[in-house]
Amino acid sequence: MRSESTDTLIGKDIEAYCGKCKNDTWHTVTTVKNGKITKVMCKTCMGYHAYKAPQGAEKVKVAVTTPSRRRTSTTPRASRGKKDWGTLVGQIEDQLVIDYALSGEFSKTPAIRHKTFGVGVITKVLTKNKIEVLFQDGTKILAQNFEAVA
Repeated sequence: MRSESTDTLIGKDIEAYCGKCKNDTWHTVTTVKNGKITKVMCKTCMGYHAYKAPQGAEKVKVAVTTPSRRRTSTTPRASRGKKDWGTLVGQIEDQLVIDYALSGEFSKTPAIRHKTFGVGVITKVLTKNKIEVLFQDGTKILAQNFEAVA
C-alpha cells in the first residue's frame, strides 16, 4: 500500500478479513501507526480488531466515496467528520465533560459522563428531549430536558 498520511487513512473504508465474521468484509480504519493501518472496525459485526489483509488479496482496496450533501449545523461537532470514539474523546478537555442527568440540557455540551456507559461524545441533538451519544461500546439515544409528571 502506498504511503498516505494518517489523517487521510482514518475513517476510510477498506476491505479486510474479519475473524468474527470469518470473511472478507468492509471495515473502517480506526488506527494508523507509522503510515500503516493497525486497527479497523468491521462494518458488518461492528467489532474492533487488528487489521488483517483480505484472504487471497494482494492489495488493500480503499472505497472511493463521494461527499454526501448534508445539512450543516452551527455546533462544532458537525465539523469533526467521521472518527472513532477514542479520537473524539481525546479532542475534548476534561472540564467540558458534564455528568449526565435526565433533566439536564446538553445541546451545547460536547461530552457527558454516564454512570453506566462512561464518557460519551454527543454526536447529534435529535430533538429538544433527545440526544445521540457515541460511547466506547456504541451509539445510544438518551433523554434530556426530562420533566417528571407528578
